[in-house]
Amino acid sequence: MRILIIGGSGFSGWNLSLELKNKHETYSSYFSHPFNIDEIKSVFIYITYKALLKRTLDTIEPDVVVNYSGLTKVAPCEINHCRAFDLHCRNAYNLELFSSSRNKKLTHFSTDLFYSGYGGFCNQYLFTKHVNFYAKLIRISEHFESSISSNYMILHLALIYGWGNLNSDLFIDWMFNLHRSNKKLLLFTDQFLSMLWVKDAISVVDWINTNDIKNETINLEGPEKSAGMNLEKVALNYFIIIMTVSQKS
Repeated sequence: MRILIIGGSGFSGWNLSLELKNKHETYSSYFSHPFNIDEIKSVFIYITYKALLKRTLDTIEPDVVVNYSGLTKVAPCEINHCRAFDLHCRNAYNLELFSSSRNKKLTHFSTDLFYSGYGGFCNQYLFTKHVNFYAKLIRISEHFESSISSNYMILHLALIYGWGNLNSDLFIDWMFNLHRSNKKLLLFTDQFLSMLWVKDAISVVDWINTNDIKNETINLEGPEKSAGMNLEKVALNYFIIIMTVSQKS
């Protein structure tokens, strides 16, 4: 199977590239952060421009496209709406058009952190009230996937953790960096998140792509839930252990 990973320089795309390189013929793309992984064919892709995207997809001819592209932080989306719309919505639309025209599966990674919580539990099939512009973009991009293609998967990841690269940071990295700088952390005590080990998420992705599973929205979650404050305490203890070991060594 030939797989093209969009956003291979990010945390999840990078981990997926490492895992799949020995199982499939794997291509991994980047836009602004070139990278090098042994046995991986890294390619530059500018998804926003259809002509460049078409040229790349016609050259690679992937069986499956895994889309990890987009901003993962809320603040940049709120500052630059036009760029955020391109990265989330226009990119998703272009990928879906080309994948559906070639009858290729498109696996789209998203998040369930888009709902304000007002009005009760969220129904994924309803266009709910959005808490910010980032959340609105997430829902629009998912709408493109489900309305255009007949061979898609949407996977929701809330809080993923594991070893990454230097091109992106995670929630736990953010906490570590604030601790290093002796800065105050502001965390929720009533928002419970389900943590998921990145290797577990990748195994699900590989299973979905190699089986006839399509046209579903799946929430990927770990076995436990934790409030942000409790997670910070665990991460801080881990941070202290790591710093102590590195200082002794």
